[in-house]
Amino acid sequence: MFGGLSEPFEKKDIRLVEDTKGIISEHLAAMESEFSHYFTECGDIEYTLLRNQFILSSQTIPDMNDRAQDELIGLINDGSAKEVFKREEFITFWSLMKVSYPTSTRIVLRKLLPFATTYLCESSFSTLLRLKK
Repeated sequence: MFGGLSEPFEKKDIRLVEDTKGIISEHLAAMESEFSHYFTECGDIEYTLLRNQFILSSQTIPDMNDRAQDELIGLINDGSAKEVFKREEFITFWSLMKVSYPTSTRIVLRKLLPFATTYLCESSFSTLLRLKK
């Protein structure tokens, strides 16, 4: 999952101490495990908004209020939004769509926020446990 991460170090000929490599690798493995834990359980069609909303069709749109459904249909059929999605990072894309598609943006943020806060809490707790030892 994080295969290209060593590339910047190799380009600048930076050599990491083996202990540091181990710590970074451990942390990345833990993150990968957390990602797998949170995102394998995403059977909900609304989570498709997180991955790629443009693969939804009008028949597979989640059951939402009429305004949200209309907005999502507009987003799915918006060619310029699709181009921005291909070109920009995930967070940048939704930041740019906030004005045009506020309801869809709100849905995405509501789905993402628990993941970020849970991960930060768990990693902070783990750090405190290590410090306590």
